[in-house]
This record gives sequence, structure tokens and C-alpha cells, in this order.
Amino acid sequence: MAEKVTLPLDVYKAFENLKAAWTSMISEDEFNTILLNINSIGKTVGDAEILRRYSQKNSTKYIKAIANGYIASEESDLVIQVHDRLQKWLDKSYECDESEDRMEFAKELTGYIKEQLATQ
Repeated sequence: MAEKVTLPLDVYKAFENLKAAWTSMISEDEFNTILLNINSIGKTVGDAEILRRYSQKNSTKYIKAIANGYIASEESDLVIQVHDRLQKWLDKSYECDESEDRMEFAKELTGYIKEQLATQ
């Protein structure tokens, strides 16, 4: 059996998110056809755009990931959790002014990291 491809976390998540969204509506072969033609699909956004950019720079690894499967690069759980918190914060609108919101997020994130490190 061929070895699974190790992907950057954002690419891994993009594959997983698109798979979750599409494979309940279309067959695996149809989904793989979409992935293989990611550069021909016109305008892409979000996860599809992440895969499009990755496929342009890493076409062989991209095709191998579709054919052989893939795994996420070995990032610690803490890195993944911080990534997710940051993404959630970036996706929402400012509640106050930008500077104040950044400071509040920095305090929240620092507290979270301290808590996680204390329990390790």
C-alpha cells in the first residue's frame, strides 16, 4: 500500500472540510474529479482556494494525497487549538475598536496557553 502524504495543517483541514461538505451529496469518484480539476473551477474561495494554491505549488504531492490518502503534519494539540482560536477570532467582526479587540484576544489567548501549559 502506498504511503499517505503528510500535509500542512491548513491543507489537511481544507481536504477534510470539503470532503465532509461534498461526499454526502456526490460519490467519491465525483469528489476526486472535482479535486483533480481544482485549477479549472473558476473562482475558488475558502478551503477550495487553499487546495488550489497548494496544488499549483505541490502538484505531485497533491495528486498523491488524493490517490493515497493524507495525514496532518505533526503539530501539537496546543498549536492546533491556538490555530483554531485565532481563525475563529479572525472570522468575526470587531466588537469594540480594532486595538482594544486585539488586546482582549491577546489576553484571552495568553491565559489559554498558560492554562494548557500548567496542565501538561
